[in-house]
Amino acid sequence: MKYAIIENNIVKNVARANEPLDSNWILIEDQVVNIGYTYNNGSFIEPEPEPITKEQVITERSKRLQTGFNYDFGDERGTHLIQTTDQDMIGWDEVTKWAQSKVALNKLTDTKTILTGTGIANITSVEWFEIIEAADAFRGPIWQASFNLQVMDPIPLDYTNDSYWL
Repeated sequence: MKYAIIENNIVKNVARANEPLDSNWILIEDQVVNIGYTYNNGSFIEPEPEPITKEQVITERSKRLQTGFNYDFGDERGTHLIQTTDQDMIGWDEVTKWAQSKVALNKLTDTKTILTGTGIANITSVEWFEIIEAADAFRGPIWQASFNLQVMDPIPLDYTNDSYWL
């Protein structure tokens, strides 16, 4: 049998035993009872969930931003997974500086080798800026969704549901 161990009207533990081992052991029949529930007048009451914080939304945003996106070069290079982890974004800064210098010097056919989640690809500075544009199409809505969630009062408990992020 399953018992809730009650202290000060709060379920402190749930245990299996053949019989109650103390007077504060209350038999749980076919109900869902977890630690933290309140026991009052013979009923178990689920606690109110903690409110979702802006920090939790920011953590979810960071997780989503780091998933990367597919980019189709439209030629023999095919589609590559463009990675967007925090470490990858440091590399993005380096490639962007390179691309900016090539555009400023009108050396638009010079190439650079990058490593994607799919493999190596040689790109021009113009192609890099096209990748940045695709990144904005992928990342911009994630940022906007996080802003929308952060101003909700209260923030929905199911804030990780894709419906808020698409």
